[in-house]
Amino acid sequence: MTGSMRGANGFSLIDALIALLLTSLVGLAFLRMTGVSMLRTQEARARAFAIHQMQGLAASISANRGYWVAESRTVSLDIGSAAGAPDCEASRCAPAQLARFDMARWSRGLSTRLTGAAATASCAPDAGVHVCTIDLSWRERGTPATAAPSRLSLRFVP
Repeated sequence: MTGSMRGANGFSLIDALIALLLTSLVGLAFLRMTGVSMLRTQEARARAFAIHQMQGLAASISANRGYWVAESRTVSLDIGSAAGAPDCEASRCAPAQLARFDMARWSRGLSTRLTGAAATASCAPDAGVHVCTIDLSWRERGTPATAAPSRLSLRFVP
């Protein structure tokens, strides 16, 4: 009779440890999943920000169409720098000055949110129509420096 009463007294220490181990493993898996989800959310926010910024620059290029389509142009941006850019909000600017002002303002905006950003803007004739391209790359936060950068490209007719 003692053999059949043994299981009726409750859980053994081994049963409790196994239950604790399983609960811990489920908790760790949940934490890992939450961390990955947060990382993907940050990446999506950075990508949405980059797209928004690229659309803003495209609008600026389209508004200053005369400068950009007068000849083929390619501008590599020094992200975060406003060196040599005039203040076109305080005074009237020529189209070339306005282009430098727009690029400087855009690059300052990028530098606040995108790590290691690099960008080029170019406009050239393509089958009789001027087509502009904005290429942007950056490193996601929390990724190793050796990881491939995130890249976006926007083509449009100003």
